[in-house]
Amino acid sequence: MRKKDFLKEKRFYLVIFVLLFILHPLNLFGQGENIEKTFKVEIKNNLISVYVQNAELSDVLQEIEKGTGVEITIGKELVGKKITSQFENFEVEGALREILRDNHYILTLFQDPENKEKHILKEVKVEGTVIGSKSYKGEMITIEIPYGSGEGEVGAVDEGEGVIIGPKSFTIDDKGNIYICDTVNNRVQIFSRDGKHLSAIPLEMEAMAEDIAVDSSGFVYIYDQLGKLYQYDKKGNMVNKINVGWRGGGTMHIINNEIYMYACDFNTCGDFIIGRVLNNVLVGPSAEELKRFKEPLKGKQGLSGKKYMTSLKRFEKGELKIEDRESTAFKILSFPFKNILSIKFLGEDKRGDLYIKTERDNENQELVVEVHKFNPHGDYLGTIQMPPSNIRFWSVKNYSISKNGIIYGFLPEKDKLRLNIFPS
Repeated sequence: MRKKDFLKEKRFYLVIFVLLFILHPLNLFGQGENIEKTFKVEIKNNLISVYVQNAELSDVLQEIEKGTGVEITIGKELVGKKITSQFENFEVEGALREILRDNHYILTLFQDPENKEKHILKEVKVEGTVIGSKSYKGEMITIEIPYGSGEGEVGAVDEGEGVIIGPKSFTIDDKGNIYICDTVNNRVQIFSRDGKHLSAIPLEMEAMAEDIAVDSSGFVYIYDQLGKLYQYDKKGNMVNKINVGWRGGGTMHIINNEIYMYACDFNTCGDFIIGRVLNNVLVGPSAEELKRFKEPLKGKQGLSGKKYMTSLKRFEKGELKIEDRESTAFKILSFPFKNILSIKFLGEDKRGDLYIKTERDNENQELVVEVHKFNPHGDYLGTIQMPPSNIRFWSVKNYSISKNGIIYGFLPEKDKLRLNIFPS
């Protein structure tokens, strides 16, 4: 062999040796790279096992789609996203939740029409627009109401040592007027949307006002701490009073002349019927309806008749379940924020759009309060972040939605009651 050929062959083997050294599993630099590209998805008896590191999200979801027949689409913001996940023998829904738990996603489920106990996962759709990214651009209106016992004031008592009583609750009528439970002064104070004091309704001496509601005819309803429900007309005259027979905390709302209390037991939260209006007169619930006080609660009704159930998963992931009138189908919206402290369905407007309030800690351990808006189909429309506040007096509810989609924030602060209004 000539010297020239020998040197050429020597260089060839040297290159091969270097390549083998770089790519060999025992090589410390190559080993980590090899593990990062691990991709394994197994589906047996519709149970999914996943072991992936730094794999394409779209590839993993495509394997699950092929193996289960579930339709899966992802938004443009997740194209090219890498994931790392490891679990064994999860059902389809659980597997997808585990894979997508750190991303922005909405799971859509429907009830099996032939078996109401069974729910079928039809689609997993990661929205092109992330929840929270569509901020409200409108102008906030602020009303400040002083504390006191005067005509345009509301009562507040802060004597320390646990003696702290302020305005307990509020509601809005169809014209946008604001009704405030002035518990300290035993009255209802009524203000216009621009903060002008309109009138006051003096309450019965024995009434200890806890919550308030107004129906479409202008009748005012007061629920007190002793379990009584009062009805007043527009002029402030008491029309009727009934004994609900149940003492407990909650918030009232009126659907089709039926008055509901949304409250919680040890299992879940939902509506109790506490009264109804017949020929403009308040009447009590039937004996059969009163038995429901002892039954598990389930969901809050909207104006459309749909039921909305909110819950926290792992004490930080928010979820909203929507049922239709017949409870034959439902959709689940999963909120992708971390460190959610509470999630609450506020209500629907007359168009059927729905509003969800979340409270969460941000990176600086500050409380962030946000109201998220969805259309009747559950598609995300936008988010309003509430300005920070320093609430001093506890109230039954701090946020409410009018039928026109206006958001009201009720904030009893140390020196004044502040109302923030966000036009639709």
